[in-house]
Amino acid sequence: MSWLRRGWEVFAPEPPVAAWVAAAKGPALEAAADQPRRHGGTWCVGVDALGNDAHGSVGDGPVLGGKALDQAVAATGVRGVHRAQISVTYPGYPGRDAHESDAIHRFRRDRDAAHLDGLLPVGPEKRRHLHEPHAWILGIALTRADANAAPLVVWEGAMG
Repeated sequence: MSWLRRGWEVFAPEPPVAAWVAAAKGPALEAAADQPRRHGGTWCVGVDALGNDAHGSVGDGPVLGGKALDQAVAATGVRGVHRAQISVTYPGYPGRDAHESDAIHRFRRDRDAAHLDGLLPVGPEKRRHLHEPHAWILGIALTRADANAAPLVVWEGAMG
């Protein structure tokens, strides 16, 4: 499992994942349309926006499966999934929010909106604390997009 060393891996297309995408795509796009947009209207973050169950099923769709999920479960023992985030980039991404300084916008643009999932700003000083630990993150593209438009970025060695 090379992803344990590198922190990420791209898995080949598989029928179970394709079936899940076919069932989840419509509901995901509908859910994204109802979410607020950030960064000048160019990004939908959609945290917990997809109505999937703990097995990944959306509505009457299939259970989420495939080699990536199997490897994540084997490595961590964690099988249940939580409601999926729907991240959508729109033309002009990454736009700038009115309240952002030049420095904050540049950092977000140049560092792919660098952050670690699960670290949340707390209190008036907005100090980051691990409040939502993740055993693993599985990113599944539901539509085709240019590589530069990808809303999920992982840094080499991020796991270790």
